[in-house]
Amino acid sequence: MKQKVINDPVHGFILIDPPLILELMDSYTFQRLRRIRQLGTTFITYPGAEHTRFAHSIGVFYLGTKIINHLLNLSTNPFSHLNKEEKERLLLLVQVASLLHDIGHGPLSHVFERISGLPHEEWTKKIILGDGNCDEIYNILTGKNNPFGKDFPSDLLAILNNKYIDPKEGHLSCVNNIISSQLDADRLDYLQRDAYYTGVRSGFIDADRIIYTLDLYKSEEEGKIKEKIVVWDKSFYNVEEYIFSRYYMYWKVYHHRTTRFFDLLFMNIVKRLRETKEPDDLSIASKNLLNILIKPSPSLKDWLMLDESDLLYSIKMWAFYGKDKILKDLCERFIKRKVFKSIPDSMVMNEEKIEEVKSLLLKKGLLPEYYFLQDTASKVAYDFYTEEHERIYIMDKYTHKPCPISDLSDKVRTLAKKNVEKRFYVHPDFHEDILNILKG
Repeated sequence: MKQKVINDPVHGFILIDPPLILELMDSYTFQRLRRIRQLGTTFITYPGAEHTRFAHSIGVFYLGTKIINHLLNLSTNPFSHLNKEEKERLLLLVQVASLLHDIGHGPLSHVFERISGLPHEEWTKKIILGDGNCDEIYNILTGKNNPFGKDFPSDLLAILNNKYIDPKEGHLSCVNNIISSQLDADRLDYLQRDAYYTGVRSGFIDADRIIYTLDLYKSEEEGKIKEKIVVWDKSFYNVEEYIFSRYYMYWKVYHHRTTRFFDLLFMNIVKRLRETKEPDDLSIASKNLLNILIKPSPSLKDWLMLDESDLLYSIKMWAFYGKDKILKDLCERFIKRKVFKSIPDSMVMNEEKIEEVKSLLLKKGLLPEYYFLQDTASKVAYDFYTEEHERIYIMDKYTHKPCPISDLSDKVRTLAKKNVEKRFYVHPDFHEDILNILKG
């Protein structure tokens, strides 16, 4: 099988190798990610945000490969206890884990998780292990292009779940952190990729510099070996910049009020459909979508048949031909980008005012549960209260001891405070009337 080179707008030319990676990329299950946007409804807010989970996964593969190769080639030889074949297997495990870390995502990503009731990690597990009817990825992982087929799927899941144990030393391996940590290949890619496609420059970071200064630190605590990936202090400001980039991207992009509204709007579209189950509305929708939304226990095959084309087709059909008036109206707003007006939580003083607003909407013939929406967005850019292995450690060049960056940077400690933003979205025709109620 020949090598393939992809020209990626974020990382440049990416060599796709070895053969197992090529075979995984060419599978239906992975190609499905071309039809799932990376940022859900953000494309309605930022017109350029059309990039996909497919492109992101390739970017994470590129960075994950770069990180593990850097660690394997360090002069300090942190994996000296492994023989050549074991190192090759570890490299392939990290490459495949990087490529498949988002393989279980559904349309509109995290928003759809709340609706379907199953996180993408659970679908990822089903995809990797197979279920007898959908074994494509499992068969590839244990097939001819993988010389390490035995136990490979289970070890792959262990890395994705941050539970991979070093096969010789018996402790949690640092390679878990390459895929999932406060500073991992996933975040290093999506920050840069999301910034590129939205045009928000806050997410541009020097990932190459950070990776170049990564190292492995081992210590013994209570008779147990612990290892963590650390960053040498020469990249201190690059890491600090990375943490601030995450902070600004959350508030400029991921928690943008327009995006949050369309997330809520989509959830209410699904809620209304499930409440009415109007036969005519069900008949014009994508069967793939209904299999997930209406079936009590959708199968893996049902899940893999679903992508954003099913979702957008259904919303469009309901917008133009829907029988239920509320469902039709909500879908028209989604298709035509009719945004509700937002009101900051600070203006909604008490429950009495909220009830007055609901009474007004009912008098106007509108159900408050669909036309008076509440949203709460919160994010910690860097949480130094998380598990120790998830913190970012800076290695001091004089003492050769790692120190959490939160102990070294007042700025980072400031960002560890939880920021919460609450707002209400109201029907635009009655925005002024509602403001008068709240001000009164």
